[in-house]
Order: sequence, then C-alpha cells, then structure tokens
Amino acid sequence: MERRVLVDDGERSTVNVQEVRTQIPVLPSNLVGRFPWVVLALIVVITVVTYQGVIRNGFVLDDFQTVISNPSIRSFGQVGRWFLSPDAVTGRTEIRGYRPVLMASYAADYAVWGDVPSGYHATNLLLHCGVIVLAFLLSRRLWGDPWIAAAASVWVALHPLNSEAVNYVTARSSLLAAFFVLATVWAYDVFLRQSEPGARTGPWRGRLSWAAVLILGASALGTKEAAAVLPLLIMIWDRARQACPTSFRLTLVRSLPFWGLVGGYSALRAVVLHGGLGAPVIHPSMGQAVFFAAKIVLSSLGFWLWPLGLAVDHAWPSVIGVGEGLLLAVASVGAAIGTRIMFRIDRRMGWCLAWFWVTLLPLTLLPMVSRLTLYQDNRVYLGGIGLAWIAGRLLVAGFQILRPPRLATFGMVSLMTALVAAGIWADVARTATWVDSERVWEDVLRKYPDSVLGYHARGIRLSEAGRLADARQAFQRSVELAPWSAPSHDYLGAVYGQLGDLQRALGEFETATRLNPGYTPARLNLGKAYEQLGRPDLAFETYERVLRESPREANALGRTGVLLEQQGRLADAAERYRRVLAIDRDDEDTRMALGAVLLRLERWDEARSTFQTLLGMTPGSYAARFNLGVALDGMGHDEEAVEAYQIASRLQTTDPDSCFRIAVVRSKQERWNDAAMWYGRALERDPAHFLSHINLARVAERLGDLDGALKHYRAFLATAPSASAYEKSRAQALDAVARLGPARSFAKKGRR
Repeated sequence: MERRVLVDDGERSTVNVQEVRTQIPVLPSNLVGRFPWVVLALIVVITVVTYQGVIRNGFVLDDFQTVISNPSIRSFGQVGRWFLSPDAVTGRTEIRGYRPVLMASYAADYAVWGDVPSGYHATNLLLHCGVIVLAFLLSRRLWGDPWIAAAASVWVALHPLNSEAVNYVTARSSLLAAFFVLATVWAYDVFLRQSEPGARTGPWRGRLSWAAVLILGASALGTKEAAAVLPLLIMIWDRARQACPTSFRLTLVRSLPFWGLVGGYSALRAVVLHGGLGAPVIHPSMGQAVFFAAKIVLSSLGFWLWPLGLAVDHAWPSVIGVGEGLLLAVASVGAAIGTRIMFRIDRRMGWCLAWFWVTLLPLTLLPMVSRLTLYQDNRVYLGGIGLAWIAGRLLVAGFQILRPPRLATFGMVSLMTALVAAGIWADVARTATWVDSERVWEDVLRKYPDSVLGYHARGIRLSEAGRLADARQAFQRSVELAPWSAPSHDYLGAVYGQLGDLQRALGEFETATRLNPGYTPARLNLGKAYEQLGRPDLAFETYERVLRESPREANALGRTGVLLEQQGRLADAAERYRRVLAIDRDDEDTRMALGAVLLRLERWDEARSTFQTLLGMTPGSYAARFNLGVALDGMGHDEEAVEAYQIASRLQTTDPDSCFRIAVVRSKQERWNDAAMWYGRALERDPAHFLSHINLARVAERLGDLDGALKHYRAFLATAPSASAYEKSRAQALDAVARLGPARSFAKKGRR
C-alpha cells in the first residue's frame, strides 16, 4: 500500500493515501451528487413551507420589550446608541447589554414593518434559511460528500429544537450569531484555500477575503456575547477541515487574529457597560453553580438527541440535590469518555462534537446570573450544527454497509423522507404553540406544572383581566415554588396593591428587594407603595437609590420628577424630565409633564418648543395644542395663541377652556364684543364655568349690558368654589351685585 511523507510547518508525518481517499464513503451518483444546489433549494423550500405559519404569529414574551417598547430601534438615527449605550438592547432600562448588530437588524425590520410582527418573523425565517445554506456548504467542505451535506442540512432545517429560534423574535440573537459565525468560518476556509500553493489568487483578492473574514467575525460578536467562542471554533474547524491535520502550533497562530478580535470586542463592551456583565449576579454557591452548568450542557445534548417536552421553560428546581448531583457527575464523566471515543473512531466527528461542547461554554455562566432561565431551546442552535454534521456523517456511513448500492440509495431516501416528515410535524406543532404568549405559557404549565415562570405569566394575564383573586393565587404558587425569587414576591406585592392591601404589598416589595437588591422593578414598586401610603420622603429615597445604581432608569427619574414638582421644586423637576427624554425621546407623557412645568416656570419659549415637538409626534393632541396656545400667549404672540386655541377648540368640542382662553386674549386686546362671544361659547359648553361667568359679567358691564352683567355676577357667586384663591373675585362680584341690583330696580320702576 502506497505511503507518502508529508511536510508541514517543519514537522514530518506519514499518512496512508488510500485510507485518506476512502475515509469518507460516497453513495452512488444521483440527483444529490449531480445537482446539489437543486437539493439544497428543495430543503430550503420545505423549510419555508413548514414554518409558513410563523408569519401569522404575534409578538410573545420578551418581544414586547425587545421590539415594541424599545426606542433605540425606532430610527437609524439611533445607531450611536447601539454602539455606545448599554440601554439599547431592550425597553427595560434595568437590563443592560451590548448587541449593536442585533439592534441594527431590528431597526431594519422596524423601518419596513413598523410594529407588524409578521415582518419580524419573516426575517427570522430568512436567517434560518441562511444558516441552512451555510451548514450545507461547510458540511460539503468538511466531508466532501453531497449526501452528508444534504442530510446534515435537513437536521438543521427541521430539528424541533430549532423551532424556538425561528418562532421567537427575541431569539434572533441565536439565529444571527449562528449565521455570522458560520459565515466567518466559511470565509476563513475560502481564504485558506486561496492561500494554498498553486492557487491563482491575486494579492488584493486575498486581502479582501481576509477583510471579509474579520468583518463577519466582528458582526458575530456584535450580535451575541456567546459568539466570543469564535476563536475556538476557528481552531476546531482548522483541525477538522484537513484529512491530514497541520501542527497545532500553526492552528494556534492562525487563530490569533480572532483572539485579538474578541479581546477588542470585550474591551469595548466593558467600557460601554462600565465594567459590568450586563446582568445582575446572584452569587450562588460554587458547587451549585458547577452542577447547574453541567446540567445545562448535558440537557442541551439530551434535548438534541431526544427532543420531547420542548418548552420555553423547563421548570428546573432552584437547588440540585445530592442524588441529581451524583447523576450529573457520572454523566459528565461519560460525556468526556464518549468524546474521547468519538475522536478515536473518527477524528473529524470528534471535532464536530467538540464544536458542540465549545458553543455551550458561555451558557455555563448562566447559573451566576439567573436561576429561572438557565436553559432555553434556542441557546443550542449554534451547537446543534456540529451535531448535525455528525448525524449526517453517521447516516450516510450506515447506508454504506447496505448492498447492492441501489438498496443503499433507496434506504437513504426512505429514511430521510421519514425524518423530514417527523420534523415537519413537530415544527408545525411548535409553531402553532407560539401563536401568542398565553398559548406558550399554557403549553409550559401543561408539560411542567411546577414552572415558576409559567405561574408568573398566568398571574399577569389574570391581573390584566381584572381577576385579582385568581392572580394572587397564581403568584402565591410561584412564591411557594421559588421563595428565593424576587420577581415572584414583586408580582404578588403588585396584586396586593391592586387589591388595596398596601401593607402586605409593601412587605412583598421589601422581601423582593432584600432577596435581590439589584432587581429594579421591585424597588420601583416599593417607591410607589410609599407614595400611596403618604410617605413621599421614603419614596424619593427609594427612587434615588435606584438612580445611584442605574442613572438611566427612566421610571425612577420620572417619579422623582413628579415628587419634586409636588414639592414646588420646578426647575429640578424639569431637569429630571429632560433626563427621561434623553433616554426615550418618544415618551409623550414625560414631554407633556416637562412642558407643563416650563409653563409654571414661565419659560415660555422652551415650553413652546416642547409642545411643538409633541405635536409633531401626535398632531391630534388637544392638551399639547392648548398648552402651545398658553406658551404663545405668555410670549405675547396673541394671534398665534388664538389660532392654537381655536384648533384645540375643534379637537375637543366639550371643553370650555379653549374658548375661555380666546376670550381672555380678546379682552386683553379690548375687543369686547369678540370676548363676550367666546365667553358665551365657553358657557354653552359648561354653564357652571365660573371664571367665564365673572369675566363675561365684567365685559357686559363695559358694554353697558347691566342686566347681563348682573346675571353673570350672580351665576359666578352661585358656582365659584369657596377656596381662598377666589375671595377677591367673590368680593368684587358681591360689590357689583350690591351696586347694580338697586340701580336696575330703580331703572325698571322709572320705565314703568
């Protein structure tokens, strides 16, 4: 048997050439071999048809914070926030992160679709198809067999575990990260082939190829933190791509630019997040953290091999007991031994398995961050591609033992057809589950009755429906299942607050903040409870504590603005409202509050600008139009003010204040007849509008209509409140009645 000596990077090794050639069995030439792109297109079409139901699904779960309430995706003008702000990843200001490329994809969707969910789902499906294509290309490059590439692509396309990534808009991070990682690996492989001796590639083409590799790698990192394993995946591919592996030293050298890329990304992310992780750390015991890390990794493998019981939450208990811990330890040792055996059986399959383990490394940090969302199906998406490459290889190799070849071909086609049918059925069923949040969570509770997150969702839904007693039971159940969970106590406290039991609500909020001092929603609810109990001092202190830890927490800024306004500290309140708008320029309520404060401060020009901006957002806002008139009035722009009041009057035909304000302007101009007309219109809308009564009485007296003046003075005395602010007007009205009453009586007698 022929043997040849190979030289690579100064090292010498021998390899059996015939063994290399026959290492990968090839099925008979047919449609797959002759027209691989037709087969790939067919797989993509089947995938689109399978998932076409996703277009009819709505937003669910975190989609509302990621898309609907996230101001950073409303415009491409927010691109600076994507790269420089830790608050751009979601509308929940207590959550911080750094995913600029992911935000760009959502912004592109918003520019086309607005808040219509079908467009976002279509983008997810398109990305999934892109991953299928890349998995096919890399599998074909790895094994040199179109049959294996087709089989592996089918696994990626239709594996039920991947349905969550396709159906869940927020899980796009997993889809997009996988797409860019695979694209980087493919571009890297192309670059290496172009660099091989004898390759006809010009220097500029090589430089452009390498630039594409780095850009794609940076894009992967900008999509999801888990892409930080990219250098390891590059090394794995480098070891697996060649029948005769190069020295490990060369592999390490080739990976250095990617380590530099990750280092630069990590430094930038640390600066943007001010050195934090982007999520609160719960500080569990290291033993529990290790066991949970093992459980995450092993469960990921288990659900890929046997995808039954898939759900958005698998209701893991908060503590791993001794028995389960021993089982996890044994299983971990077995996985290590199995990996070693896989390497001995087939080196390339061993590296594919290593791909799977490496992609799960970032997930082992989750026990330090969360005890409720440790495992989700979409997090296995990238790792599952390595397993799909193995599955395709084994599937094809298994049919090599069948003879004659036609039987192998028939068996291959039959089994793949069966797998496709099973995958389609499972994916269609999962897609139907993801129609809306209610169906998702009821599916969870049906499969996992001890799901804390499931009871959270049920309680929120019942609370929104006004079924507060049932909601309280749901949240009490979640507290029983996870007494250490700050969200459970926070939700229960919120229901007690709605039921009017403020003391019990206060107790639950305090428990939540004690369990997790960094859980912002509980602190905000605690502050609101203090407000309702008449303790604005404690409320302000609570909000300030939130702001010391999260200076860009918009809700805390807004509430402190309200409290400062109540204290008469108007300038300070305006400053808080401006800080809220710096975070969310589309917050109409805060902009209205800022404008109102500016009016009270008589900062007319700033108030005018504020209300003009607000009208640009909501042209039909009566309050904004009316307040714009007040600002213009204060600036002395009488006719512009009257125009604003007239528009406001047409927008709300029952409110007398806009008519009253026009009358005041006309009185100031001494256009008494016009003033009388507008005061009369105000009283047509509200006969008890006492300010219109006294002002119309004064105008009538000026016009010589003493009967009318006397009538409206008396009406004012009958309708005006007894507040001290109106004592002077009341005295003037009494004086006028005393003065005009006898005179009118005398005049009537004279006429008789």
